Amino acid sequence: MKKLLIVIHSLSGGGAERVVTRLLGQISQTRPDIELSLALFKPTLDYPVPDGVKLHIIGRKRTSLPSKIWEQFIVFRNLRALLASTKPDAVLSFMPAANMFSLAAKKSLNLANTRFVVSERVAIESNYSGFKRKVLGALMRALYPSADNVLCVAEGIKQEIERMGIPLKAITVVNNAVEAEDLKIKALAREPHSWTLDASQPLLITAGRLTHQKGHDTFLSALKVLSDKGLYPRTLIYGTGELASALQTQIDEAGLTETVLLTGFNPNPYPDIAKAACFVFPSRWEGFPNALLEAMALEVPVISADCPFGPKELILNDVYGKLVPVDEPELLANAIEALLSTYKDPSLYLAEKEKSKQGALRYTPENMLKAYLSVLIDE
Repeated sequence: MKKLLIVIHSLSGGGAERVVTRLLGQISQTRPDIELSLALFKPTLDYPVPDGVKLHIIGRKRTSLPSKIWEQFIVFRNLRALLASTKPDAVLSFMPAANMFSLAAKKSLNLANTRFVVSERVAIESNYSGFKRKVLGALMRALYPSADNVLCVAEGIKQEIERMGIPLKAITVVNNAVEAEDLKIKALAREPHSWTLDASQPLLITAGRLTHQKGHDTFLSALKVLSDKGLYPRTLIYGTGELASALQTQIDEAGLTETVLLTGFNPNPYPDIAKAACFVFPSRWEGFPNALLEAMALEVPVISADCPFGPKELILNDVYGKLVPVDEPELLANAIEALLSTYKDPSLYLAEKEKSKQGALRYTPENMLKAYLSVLIDE
């Protein structure tokens, strides 16, 4: 039996974490010849760990800066010990810290028969700047050549890494996937929000952490532009984060308190997304956004910021939805207004829904699983 260890900081409510949970579930259901283990740096479990997966919590959440720094040494020590004791056939890590720690542990251990694969999931040049970018670049140049493969969730991320000139053994693009039928089942698992019940009132929805990256402030500015025109579409914003208070203040000051709601995190937002007239995705940068892909799989028309990198690949230059420039609230408002005008015409609106559906059909779980296993176990 082959042994596969997946390493990630936690299973908090994010896109990479959702991919890990989905991947573990698919492998456990389809490949009984693989023994699965999961190592988490923090004991945060917003998503369930599938049955049969061995869970290793190798760190804990710290609050003070000195304890956070010390915790990195503890996590590395525990990860190194876990690798030395279990000797997996393959290690797959997600996100920068897990990638660096896994490859550093490889350099310090004699694990010649273990394949180490790292996953890059965000636009490096957009997500990091200044000193952080220099440090990350130096660490990647020092450690990534030892990886057996670097998996990029989008073609744009692969091109970024290639421009860095790091001598890699291999670099492969593996997009995220979506299971439309599974989402449709989840969309029936609870009663939708009361705002979805009035079909005459179009509902806008988005989902993502309440951070600068996700661009919710731009979305709210676009809604203010619409309100100045006398348009007040009801809007649900799923997510939690450090900007919750600032965004609520922006909602209140724009006079949108009655029509825009910050709903917090919900592991199953799909009953509401499925009922939405439009899914709006205003991010400033991304890897390959699950939230956008899932909305498309639920046949919801989508409007996205044309940010690095995933939305352009998903929407394919307006073929499967609408792209607007980043940080342009007036253009975003115009796109929303145009989409809502089709909502009044069933034939036009059905055509928009069909675009989303066809776009999502390109990304099947079977293809994603095959791609992962081909570089981890089945090569």
